[in-house]
Amino acid sequence: MSSNNEPAQSRTSYFKLNEFLSNVKHYKNTFKGEIQWCNNLSLNDWKTHYLQITSTGALTHSIDELTADSTNIQPIIKHLQQCRIEIIKDKHSSFKDINANCNFIIQVNTSGKDNKVYLRVKSWSDFKKLLTCLIWWSSMKTNGIFNKFQVSRPLEFKSKKMAKPESLLVYKLNVFGPIVKNIVLPPATNILESPDIINNDDNSVGWFSAMGVLKSNGMLDLLLQSDGSLIYSLNISQLLRSEIRILDSSVLQSENSLFLGELPLLRSQLGLEKFRIENIASAATNSSDISQEIIVEFPLRIDLEDCFIALQSFARSEYLSITGSDKSNDMKISNSFKISILEANFQSINLNDKNNTPWSIFTDITAWGHTWARTSMVSNSSNPFWREEFQFNELLRLTNSYLEIKQLFHDLNNKKRLRLIGKIKITQEIINDTRYNKETRLPIMDVDNKNFQIGTICIKISSNLNFILPSTNFVKLEKLLMNANLSMVSNLIYKSSSSMENDNKLTQTSIIFLDIFQSLSRIEEWFHVLIDKELAKIDGTVSRINQKNLDSKHVFNSLFRGNSILTKSIEQYFFRVGNEYLSKALSAILKEIIESNKSCELDPARVKEKDEVKKRKIIADNYKRLYSWVTKIWKRLYATSNDLPIEIRNVLKIFRQKLEIICIDDTLQIILNGISGLLFLRFFCPVILNPKLFKYVSQNLNETARRNLTLISKVLLNLSTLTQFANKEPWLMKMNNFIDKRHNDLLDYIDKMTQKKLDFNSKILNLSSTISRPKLAIEQTMLDDLPQIPYLLDKNLRETEFVNLIVNFSQEDMTKMEKYNHMDNGGKGELIEEEGLLSGSSLNLSVDKKDLDSPIEVKPEIGELEFEKITENNTEIFGDDLMNLLKSDDVGSRSRDLDNGANSGIKFNSIIPKAEEEKHAMKELEQESCLLYNRINHIRKRLSGYECASSTLFEDKKYSISLSHKIFYEEIKEGKEIVLKLLNKPTNENSSARLQKFFTKGVSSKSNNTVGDSYCKFLTIDVSDENPKSSNKTSVHGTSSENGAKDDYLTLPNSQGKGNLGNRFSPTKLSRIMRKPPNADVSKEQNSRKLTRWFKKKKETGGS
Repeated sequence: MSSNNEPAQSRTSYFKLNEFLSNVKHYKNTFKGEIQWCNNLSLNDWKTHYLQITSTGALTHSIDELTADSTNIQPIIKHLQQCRIEIIKDKHSSFKDINANCNFIIQVNTSGKDNKVYLRVKSWSDFKKLLTCLIWWSSMKTNGIFNKFQVSRPLEFKSKKMAKPESLLVYKLNVFGPIVKNIVLPPATNILESPDIINNDDNSVGWFSAMGVLKSNGMLDLLLQSDGSLIYSLNISQLLRSEIRILDSSVLQSENSLFLGELPLLRSQLGLEKFRIENIASAATNSSDISQEIIVEFPLRIDLEDCFIALQSFARSEYLSITGSDKSNDMKISNSFKISILEANFQSINLNDKNNTPWSIFTDITAWGHTWARTSMVSNSSNPFWREEFQFNELLRLTNSYLEIKQLFHDLNNKKRLRLIGKIKITQEIINDTRYNKETRLPIMDVDNKNFQIGTICIKISSNLNFILPSTNFVKLEKLLMNANLSMVSNLIYKSSSSMENDNKLTQTSIIFLDIFQSLSRIEEWFHVLIDKELAKIDGTVSRINQKNLDSKHVFNSLFRGNSILTKSIEQYFFRVGNEYLSKALSAILKEIIESNKSCELDPARVKEKDEVKKRKIIADNYKRLYSWVTKIWKRLYATSNDLPIEIRNVLKIFRQKLEIICIDDTLQIILNGISGLLFLRFFCPVILNPKLFKYVSQNLNETARRNLTLISKVLLNLSTLTQFANKEPWLMKMNNFIDKRHNDLLDYIDKMTQKKLDFNSKILNLSSTISRPKLAIEQTMLDDLPQIPYLLDKNLRETEFVNLIVNFSQEDMTKMEKYNHMDNGGKGELIEEEGLLSGSSLNLSVDKKDLDSPIEVKPEIGELEFEKITENNTEIFGDDLMNLLKSDDVGSRSRDLDNGANSGIKFNSIIPKAEEEKHAMKELEQESCLLYNRINHIRKRLSGYECASSTLFEDKKYSISLSHKIFYEEIKEGKEIVLKLLNKPTNENSSARLQKFFTKGVSSKSNNTVGDSYCKFLTIDVSDENPKSSNKTSVHGTSSENGAKDDYLTLPNSQGKGNLGNRFSPTKLSRIMRKPPNADVSKEQNSRKLTRWFKKKKETGGS
């Protein structure tokens, strides 16, 4: 036997897997016992106390034995969640019997103030119980909702055995990516500049054309169009969904470009490993030297949409999750925000270089080290004006986004030099700060001297952060919306639209309902209802005016000229379905007008010429030019009438039919005013007035171009209503001749647009709506949680926003009713139940506005996640108490009648009139919205706090096994039992512990895929010499590294630790990935490739 201070080298200690599982099951995540502990190992000031790890993750101590009545309990570490554990060989143990006693010290590290403690127990039994408990808490996540991110496992390839993967989509592409040696790549079919977002300074990347083939196993093959030979392949399952991004058109001047590639800073934010593009074509080329990102440009927008959704289905999703919770409780975030960059001021500094080289200034919006949007370039101005806005829809929190103001010099040799003038960090807190909802001027500091201000920039930011449940939670809500009376739904909006402070809120509300009913294929019904609402208001106004014997024609003259739910919905819908039409019909003409830079001004006061004869000559030339441009645009619109999307014509048809019913006198003029207000004022003219806003041109318009387009719009608007120019603008009276000549054409055009007569014009624009789209061979359950095709509508996001709106409307209605209740001190004020919004369902559902990452503790409850199993009826989730709050007595009895009627086969209409049925359905819709609202807030609150396990998780054997894999051990088989042998100084010779890499399609390492492989970071073990003189650090497979460390340290990595376990995946998935075969089946000498084949064989034969 060794001396007291010298451990026995022959001592062998086993930690059986079954014992670990038994400890989890019986002791759960708690511990009680007498333990020695200290805060500083070098001081050797060990204290012997009674220690306890509570069910909420607190490590406490007491001098006296712990009982139920103990009062003198002090915390050591308040929260053990996400702690880091190291096991150290105790060479100075005070325990005498080395063979019987445990001689290891457990070091526990957390991110709090008192973040380190050393624990020592006497018996091996207590050591294993304590270690089991600490391993459990190390897997729980700390507070802050954004600390709960997880990443899904790649989508598995499901096909028949030995079958080749199928081709899902095939496209012709322009690709910006690695140029593979020894392959002659054809040039791109569309001339595009090299994007600055690719960080390469050599000729190893460039544009070329290729065929893209997406296969059912998630591989995207890029092929030569000439012979179909492979250029290289990308494994999409290695990408995150945030790494598949539609590029803003400002970057490449193309709306159909897609970015695919690794974003290292984003992965670092999530603690993930790298991947690389897999070069299959050339074995001589080292795939580790290839660029890790590409850009693909599609010929059509519909191709981009289809491919984007298909790629997203194979990529790994980022989501928020509570450990052990049901999948229906997972949440994704929608971090949507809009940045408007108005102008900058650099007048205090000189931006010219010493050679007075011509230059331009612009601003890049960057995130995770890449540029995703860019303003136009303003030449040689120290006060650049942009007024451009950029929309972003992120799935993650932004941690390192910047506004980078840059200066581009054009040398005499036509070489470009780029200079970074300054940059401003845009954090998630700034994005969500309502102070930036209005125009705000921010200082620009010098890049080299952070204390020196060189200018200012004016920006505005609006944002919307939503937490979205999986689609299974919205099944009942969608059924209710499919059958809801849309007139009652519209009542909710119109009652609250008067309280909407600005057009932005009105627009956002309109988009929510527009997207929902478009995704449910009820969009025409929705427009029917909205038009009825607007016309009913107008009819009431006309009636009141007529009662006073006044003229009411002016009411119809201004039909749909103001902002409302209808007009905002029309704007969004028409542009969504008609964007391609506008681009192909008008963009070329508008570019021609702008590039000509010749004035069409007819106002003598605006013509800067003193000589009257010359001025008249200039105005005459301008008149000819204006007449020519207006004629060209009108002829284009008239000739392409049959190309205008049928969706727009259907809405105009509905509108005309409604007008003809309510209008008796002067019907034609009223119809012209109405069609003009919808089609010309809100569809054609906005694009003509500001083509840059709609991204049909890239540069800001000068004064001449702006004035020309304004005059053209004025003439077209007057033509649309057959209104003559008069004394208000006498200089435009010359254009009345144009209006008179097109009188019959305009009436014919309106009849075709409203489908009053057949349109025999040929379709000449070849719009993508005439092309049949392939049906994606992807599981519907996967597609339900992705944006919908066409137009990439995020239905789950809109349904979440709908739920929030309904609850807010209910709160507003409750506030009004309370106000009316207290209107009379005698209580005589009566509550009047208004149509469409039922008082019985109004709840005071307050939202906690605290910062989502607030360190304020949320006290968890054990077993709080028992509601996790989603059902169609949310009553089962929240119980009867909340339901009783939502239901009034009469509704409850009515519900019972409904159920009885359904069960007996009696039709609803035979018991309750249709109006009552619709009223009940509306109340049920509000009730379901309130339930979902509470469910979202409940889960969000749990995600914000410190993570604690549900009681059912302790019974989950698979999860416990996954936790056991955080221990470094040698797995050996003794009889029928698998034993985890704690290793003192493991080497490649005496250890058979191996892990399979998660990214199986990435770059393979030259060495065996064992623990310590530089490409395998799911488990990192540091075992080293405690002697400070030693400088060699031995890894598991016997290799040496430069840095020394202490002897006999065994590191159990934290689930979020960088370079260790990375981001922790779903426990069951992680367990499946890391499960190892017994030694009887796999020899110690087998390499990682053979081990992978073993996994495949076991999987195919049903082995475990």
